[in-house]
Amino acid sequence: MTSARFDLITGEPPPPRTPGAVNIYTREYFQLMHDRLAEGGITTYWLPVGRSDPGTNVNAIIRAFCEVFDDCSLWNATPFDLMLVGTRDAGPVSEAEFVTPWTIADLR
Repeated sequence: MTSARFDLITGEPPPPRTPGAVNIYTREYFQLMHDRLAEGGITTYWLPVGRSDPGTNVNAIIRAFCEVFDDCSLWNATPFDLMLVGTRDAGPVSEAEFVTPWTIADLR
């Protein structure tokens, strides 16, 4: 409902099996997130798949996200939780830039 732009948008939605939650796992919803990101902004979206409804098409959710975010990536923290990450034209990050935070003791 706002035209404001944000550097970070993160989502921790209810699992797709939750009644009504299907609407926040769509390409249209992901497009709304993209449109509200500032240039270079990043979005993260939790995708709980551990106890998905048998009718939930996790691949379709990932595809919808990646259709909106050209540089999408899928992260796996546990066998039951995935995280989608995308940016609005943030550009590539080198491997050196990516691993730098893990070399700083206070950030590890």
